[in-house]
Amino acid sequence: MEYLKITNASNVTLHRRGISINGDLHLTTHHLIFVSKINSRLKELWICYPMINHLEKNLGSSLIDLLTISNDNDNTNNSIPSNGINLNNYNNLSANINNNASTGESIDNLDHLKNLKSLYKGSCLKIKCKDFSNLSIDFVDDKICQDVFDSIIKLTCLSTIEKLYAFLYQPISLEKNLPLNSWFIFNPQNEFKRQGLNLLINNHEYNSIPPLYPGSNSWRFSNINLNYQLTPTYPSFLIVPSSISDNLIKYASKFRSKQRIPTLSYYYKKNGCTITRSSQPLTGLKQSRSIQDEKLIDEIFKSNQIINNNNTIVINNNNNNNNNNNNNNNNKKSVRRLNLIIDARPQTNAMAQTALGAGTEIIDNYKNCKRIFLGIDNIHVMRDSITKINNILKDSDILKNPLITKDLLEKTNWLKYINILLSSTDLIVKSIHFNNVHTLVHCSDGWDRTAQVCSLAQICLDPFFRTIEGFAILIEKDWLSAGHRFNERSGHLSSETKFVNNCKLSKSSSKNSNLNQTSSVFVNSNRSYSNNNLNNLYKNANLNNDNNNNSNLINSSQNSSTSSLNSTNNNNNNNNNNNNNNNNNNNKNSNSPFGFSLESITNSESFNQATGAFYSVSNHFKKQKHLKFTSPIFHQFLDSVYQLLRQNPNKFEFNERFLRRLYYHLYSCQYGNFLCDNEKERVTKKISERTRSVWDYFLARKLDFTNQTYIKPFDLDDYDNNVIIPNSEDIRWWYQLFGRSNEEMNGEYDRQNALMKNFVIPKQNGKQIKSIHSFKTSDRT
Repeated sequence: MEYLKITNASNVTLHRRGISINGDLHLTTHHLIFVSKINSRLKELWICYPMINHLEKNLGSSLIDLLTISNDNDNTNNSIPSNGINLNNYNNLSANINNNASTGESIDNLDHLKNLKSLYKGSCLKIKCKDFSNLSIDFVDDKICQDVFDSIIKLTCLSTIEKLYAFLYQPISLEKNLPLNSWFIFNPQNEFKRQGLNLLINNHEYNSIPPLYPGSNSWRFSNINLNYQLTPTYPSFLIVPSSISDNLIKYASKFRSKQRIPTLSYYYKKNGCTITRSSQPLTGLKQSRSIQDEKLIDEIFKSNQIINNNNTIVINNNNNNNNNNNNNNNNKKSVRRLNLIIDARPQTNAMAQTALGAGTEIIDNYKNCKRIFLGIDNIHVMRDSITKINNILKDSDILKNPLITKDLLEKTNWLKYINILLSSTDLIVKSIHFNNVHTLVHCSDGWDRTAQVCSLAQICLDPFFRTIEGFAILIEKDWLSAGHRFNERSGHLSSETKFVNNCKLSKSSSKNSNLNQTSSVFVNSNRSYSNNNLNNLYKNANLNNDNNNNSNLINSSQNSSTSSLNSTNNNNNNNNNNNNNNNNNNNKNSNSPFGFSLESITNSESFNQATGAFYSVSNHFKKQKHLKFTSPIFHQFLDSVYQLLRQNPNKFEFNERFLRRLYYHLYSCQYGNFLCDNEKERVTKKISERTRSVWDYFLARKLDFTNQTYIKPFDLDDYDNNVIIPNSEDIRWWYQLFGRSNEEMNGEYDRQNALMKNFVIPKQNGKQIKSIHSFKTSDRT
């Protein structure tokens, strides 16, 4: 409780989805809780602190932003949304905000505001959450608002994960009474046995006992990373070819970034083909090579091969159910196919890594292989994309339906990146299922893009991973155990750079202090009006300074700012001109609710120096704790699974709500699964002993997350019917996750798609033109 300056605030106004509601705000050590005072659909609203992505403190009510929206539409000649408020005529602003808030009515239905002056009393907090819910809270008393602001910072910006909610959370009886501890839902030995591998046979017995499936005896557990000595970012268990010794693995690891060697991710028992994963090779500018790395990959790609009497390599495409010799002969194909080394990065990015001592494989050094680049951009590009989406939805606190257009959505490139992920998945699935080839997948470090495409491919190939239990095992196996950096990518510990106080006044400590300390200005980064619009707003509002208690902050701003600006002008070499400018500024101040005009601030030297000091402090925070490695990697994976669920609604046991709730608990920090960056950290911090597993939440409420249209596979070995092929052209916005309607986000896409169904694609030279989204292996080489 030492972090809490205040535990409750009475008589605040919540703005959410265009609705204003009066109520009380409560602060606990783990949640921000709003309790409504009126009879509305929203009784309580709980926000866990790690869910807060951005917080701003502004002077005045949140509804001031409505004026900004109106001015922006006027300046760009854009029409105001039908749900917006037309504020062109400021003299008509007269509606009772308080009455509206007491009844929980929509802000969008207000024709005018009762008293524009009341908007500038008190302060507000604007909260943007990681689950795309935006809200703002108005406070009558600025000091209370400041105490809440400071408390949220202390409770959100933490030094260690042990201070997160998961270490305090006490499960309800529904979760406590589960028969199994879901921390152990993933058992490596059981899972790979389910896939068809025989990992219990000693090496000398392989030749005497026939394999149950093609190459099922060709793999073994290695204890080389038992104490995470080989690499701290890999699990303690590694599955490698049985013909490869631990000594060779040790030398091969020196050739891979972070020592993340090629290791088995998935075995496809239909034909014995595999998905293996690793990090990038350390080829560098000298084009280095590793004989051990080449030997390891060669053994992986030969794991399901049989040498016949003619000393010819064949691929056994037979399963155990076919005992007929004719069938066996038909299923053995004496064709040599090129196995795939798949680099998930764009080719230019991979080549740029050579200057840093890394890069991509020199394909001539690897037998019977072909390299493919998937063209998936890095974490920074994905973070920029999701930031653009957040900017589109930023006014969803005060607007019921913020302006969302197809053009704005397309500029984010989000669906483009989902398209690339599904196209990449399509390539891997078809290569393994139809072409009987092995795939080795890597990106740079092998824990972001690699995890995405490997997981998606397994979901398409194996119906078990489309069940609730199987999906949980997949996340544990290919994301948690394989070292996806959940803490770093999710930004659980947050940073001070996410918190902005736009109405903080920096007061001088003495009359003769330096200009860097004497400036006293009002800086509001997001409420940026043009000079003319802002002055016209003040003029038309006919606001006069008053002595109301709620206006003390504004009056103090006026006095300190005018004094500071006068001091700055007196120290300037051109005293006469500056004094005249200062008198002009004072005249303009009479119409300003803040006591000074925009010109008087921006033209002053103190403003420039104060701005410089602000950025200096900001950069200081960034050096101490920055968030430049956050990225929506797991979000993209869940979005891609959502697309597969849309396209194949009968083949998934879980529903859309399951994916959406899993996304929520990625950031809630209520459970321990997603708090660390690798398995070693979880073991060291004893996460499984000190927190609950997120799978408790879903297994205890399994019926709520079960897809009612799910059809369980009749035969798990019916591979052709069980495999699903992604359609990278059929992609839609996951509107439920973004808290919007399907019409808002997909309406224009659906209408365009309906028109295209009636459009016949022309032919050239007798061949139908392919879609621009069509995926060809040759395009990725």
